[in-house]
Amino acid sequence: MRQTPSTDIDLYGDHALMHTRDVYRELRKLGPVVYLTTNESYAVTQFDALRVALRADSVLVNGEGVAANEIINGAPKDTTLTSDGDTHRYRRGILQRPLLRDSLEAIKPKIADSADQLVASLLERGSFCGVADFATHLPLTIVAELVGLSGQGRDRMLEWAAATFNALGPLNERCEQALPVALSAVEYVYQLTPETVVEDGWAYRVLKAKDEGELNDSEASMMIMDYVAPSLDTTILATAHLLWLLGTHPEALARLKSDPKLVGSTVTEAVRLASPIRCFTRYVNAA
Repeated sequence: MRQTPSTDIDLYGDHALMHTRDVYRELRKLGPVVYLTTNESYAVTQFDALRVALRADSVLVNGEGVAANEIINGAPKDTTLTSDGDTHRYRRGILQRPLLRDSLEAIKPKIADSADQLVASLLERGSFCGVADFATHLPLTIVAELVGLSGQGRDRMLEWAAATFNALGPLNERCEQALPVALSAVEYVYQLTPETVVEDGWAYRVLKAKDEGELNDSEASMMIMDYVAPSLDTTILATAHLLWLLGTHPEALARLKSDPKLVGSTVTEAVRLASPIRCFTRYVNAA
């Protein structure tokens, strides 16, 4: 029986964060599955193995939690992310209602107009920060508005989103600093009612699904986190990566300028090359 290779690479440490491509390359060279002695977990490192793992959803499950620490995994598992099988499909169906093609087509002109105004204003300035001035604009305006939180909730969405992802790691210093912020987001969503969010926003629709008997109280609250956590910083990071890749590959930028029809595939390729999500854990429930 072939022995699984191991390494003391800390996948959640500063070195891995700053030199991600080099670390991933080293892990791939070790094998398709590598045991991380520092993190006490296995990493699936190669494409073919990862495709098999992602499709083995009855063996590698999300329902036991997707974090590398027991504090977050001990929180209520009523999000779409921390569910499996029929439960996952049911929750996802409710969550996706405002994300269906017809719903998104209806808001497309508003998004396009906001993007046009942003580009025009940035061109007038001559120089700007690609992250703070460009990549954060749409998520912090359009997306935040669509989610439909108000007051403190809307103001803290980006802070909560970043903390949630940092809290998914092992109990290192970064995780420990993020935990109180991430848990404050959970406390916040449990207090929400249809009267405290923007009417007909995404959060409102989830809470109305609870009122109509489709979800229980905990499911409705925690499923709002499915909007809050991944909707902002993932988009910001993906957009920032796209700008960086185009800036460091002028031939690709020139090709895109000459053929705007390549925008869609360019965005997809940028996400493939520099995913804004590093990893989730899964629990192995069978050998």
